[in-house]
Amino acid sequence: MYRIVLLLLSFNAFCIGFMEIDTLEDRKNFNPKGSKWVLEFGVDYLNYPISLAAFKGQYKNFEASEELNFYNIHLGIGREFYLGKGWSFSVKGGGFYADGQDEELGNGASDIDYIISTTKEKNKMYGTQVSGAINFLFENKSVHIQPFIEFTAGTINTNYQKHYIDKGITSITSGVPSLPAQNYHADVEEKGTFTRLALGVNFISNYHISSYFKVSQNNVSISDRTSEFSSSESIVNPTAKDSLSFLGASLGIGYLF
Repeated sequence: MYRIVLLLLSFNAFCIGFMEIDTLEDRKNFNPKGSKWVLEFGVDYLNYPISLAAFKGQYKNFEASEELNFYNIHLGIGREFYLGKGWSFSVKGGGFYADGQDEELGNGASDIDYIISTTKEKNKMYGTQVSGAINFLFENKSVHIQPFIEFTAGTINTNYQKHYIDKGITSITSGVPSLPAQNYHADVEEKGTFTRLALGVNFISNYHISSYFKVSQNNVSISDRTSEFSSSESIVNPTAKDSLSFLGASLGIGYLF
């Protein structure tokens, strides 16, 4: 988690430094207090909880409840309306998408180059969202600081898969498996709606470029779930929750026009 925080802070520090490269003409044409359109591009980190059939293998275990780290790319457009005395209200709409996969190979022994097991994970998330935010502007010479509180609602679709195959070990002399082969397969698809409450800050330059960082509390209501589990061992299907709650963080850049 600390690496993610360092990445977010480094990214925003870079953007703030870049924002200071503006010209006198830019400053004349840009009014930070005026109403404006906002085109936004960013990355969302979500610590999403999932439900699986618990599995206990010879070398690998899967818990009934785990957490997945999603990194969503999102694109949005909206309008900021200036209310006066530094206050403004923003409305935005957009979509987000994430698609990731991971593979873990297990060797029979540390000194033998023989793959005995394979674990593959495939995860996908996408959806649409609309948000409203209340902002307050602190004007500065080059970079204006704008804290905000934001409420977001939208649709969400997730799919997570986990596949595990253990070849087992067979005795060379007797031909009898000394460790039997094992496998585990999980495929879960969820559809629902979500709400998000976020606190964040915008860094706005006179160059019509902005950068933002925010942390959020997310709540998902699952309306439809399809689960498929299979294994060579005895497993018990999970009692999945229809309401999920988890934390998130976001960073991104915007263009104001």
